[in-house]
This record gives sequence, structure tokens and C-alpha cells, in this order.
Amino acid sequence: TEWIGRRAEVTAVERAILPPDTGYSRKTYVAFRDPREQVFLSIVLSGRDRTSIHRPELCLVGQGWTIGGQMDHRFAYPGEDDRTFPATILRVQREIRGPRGKTIVPQLTAYWFVGAEVVAGSHGGMFFRDAWQRLTQARADRWAYVLMQTDAVDGEAAALARMKTVLEATLPTFQRPEPGR
Repeated sequence: TEWIGRRAEVTAVERAILPPDTGYSRKTYVAFRDPREQVFLSIVLSGRDRTSIHRPELCLVGQGWTIGGQMDHRFAYPGEDDRTFPATILRVQREIRGPRGKTIVPQLTAYWFVGAEVVAGSHGGMFFRDAWQRLTQARADRWAYVLMQTDAVDGEAAALARMKTVLEATLPTFQRPEPGR
């Protein structure tokens, strides 16, 4: 499947709340064969102030999503099915009002955190690893918070397959496999 990436903007609220040295990269990937198949990919890079990296659940609820559950997941590095990294998958939904009434829109959201030498699949894992680095090595690394979101009307397996397809094309540009894994 061929996909095209369209730039997605950072909102004024995000720019107002997050520290000015926070970095952003966002795109919505759309399948050529079916433009309804879309995957949103967002990367937020922390600056000196660590408040730019926070629990994704806070933003999702603030944007009107309801979280219906979560699970741990492992994504494979492109071309290396035996090398994986952890992520958290959230089952989210939002109620949309349209001309035909209310519709429930289910989606899957995947997120993880990338540090200098490690990938953490949860906010707690990132927080622990960051604290450990500060205590044992007097080092404060910058972290990237990666989030993917896609429609799940056609099921979780199809949603995860779309995420995997986008990761195969994009992951090598922003995340290296962890050493020794």
C-alpha cells in the first residue's frame, strides 16, 4: 500500500501550554487506494523543561476522547521482526454529532517514549528511566514522545496493521533499534 504524508499543525493551545523549546513533528498519512484510511503520527521532543513530556491520557481526555481500555504492545522494527520495542495501546472513542445524529467513533492510539539509549512503552517507564539516568549518571536526556492514532471502525487488527505499515516507512527516520535488542 502506498501512503502519502500530509503535514499536521500544532495547535495554538499546545504552543501556549508547552515550553517554547519543545519540538514537534506531525503528519497524517493517507492511503492512496482508500483516503479514508489514515494514520496520524506525532512526535514531541522535550526541551530543557520536562513538562513538554506528559501522560498522553491527559491530552486525549482534554481533546474529548473517552479511554475505554489499554494494552501493552510490541511493534517490530522494519525488516527485523525479531527486534521489537514496547508501546501502550489505548482504545479510545469520541461521540460525533452529524446530520444523522450521534455517531461513536472508535480509534486506537499507540504511544511510546524514545530516549538516548532506550525505548519506554509507558510514561511510568520513561519517568523511571529518566530518574535513574539522572541519579546514576548525572545525565538528563531529552525524550521524544511518539503517538500514532487511527480509526478502528474496521477492528483493532486492521488499525494495528495500518500503524505497522506507516511505521515501516517512517520509523527508520526517527528511531534506531535499542543496542543489544
